[in-house]
Amino acid sequence: MKAKKVLLSGIGLLLACMMTIPTLHVHADSIPEPDDMFAEEHIDECELDHRVYRTKEEAAVYVSPEDATVAFVLETQTEIGGDWSYKDGNGHQWLLVHHNQKTGWIPKAELEVKYDTISFEEEHKNELVQYSDDLFKDVDVSAIKDYRFWNYPGSEECMEITDDDGFENFDIFSFFYTDQNGLRWGKVDYYRGRVDSWICLDNPNGDYAEISKGTKLAHEEYSPAETTNETGKSEKVKPNVDATFVYALVGAMVGFVVIVTAVILIVLKKKKSHEEP
Repeated sequence: MKAKKVLLSGIGLLLACMMTIPTLHVHADSIPEPDDMFAEEHIDECELDHRVYRTKEEAAVYVSPEDATVAFVLETQTEIGGDWSYKDGNGHQWLLVHHNQKTGWIPKAELEVKYDTISFEEEHKNELVQYSDDLFKDVDVSAIKDYRFWNYPGSEECMEITDDDGFENFDIFSFFYTDQNGLRWGKVDYYRGRVDSWICLDNPNGDYAEISKGTKLAHEEYSPAETTNETGKSEKVKPNVDATFVYALVGAMVGFVVIVTAVILIVLKKKKSHEEP
């Protein structure tokens, strides 16, 4: 009887644990699972990549970085959003893309990347600073209720936000930047579903005209996503088909031919021996 109670208690505990599993995994901030077989198999080698790209010329999109089958073709200057990126054994970067309900992998050497906060941070890395009391002693972030999330300082694209709670402190910002007009900006890596955005701390709800004050950030709208040789130009990148697989396939085919040939010779020999008087 006692053993039965222990068994039932154990089963109950197991069921309780199983019921908590969905709540542990269904989370707004969880990383999405890739919907591509190659990405699933190489998930530890892939990185999320949600930058915006466009093709430099007509380009083939392959089934995977290790399969030379062409999934579909993109026309010149087709703008596409990224999903996951992968670096092959030769050091070439690949991008998983979705286009017209089709999925495939394209070498980044075939693409140009649109200027974004990553581009901005690379360009202004020596001007990005950490928080200091002296720099922001006159800024009360808790009073910031209406503000705009900008793609980067100087961008013309933004999202207007109304937040009754405001910010508790400066911890939401990863680093800061002061633009050519003396306006201070804070970089937000993530906040309530919005990633990689900037807030102008001196004019949180100002529009582009108010913030830019007639000055425009000079930059190229697109730049090469990857250069693959010493001249800084891109070269054609093809899927890296596994050589061992090819050799194994050739070996299997040779073995098959040898076996078939041996069987034919044995059959012919037996037939000949039956025909002899």
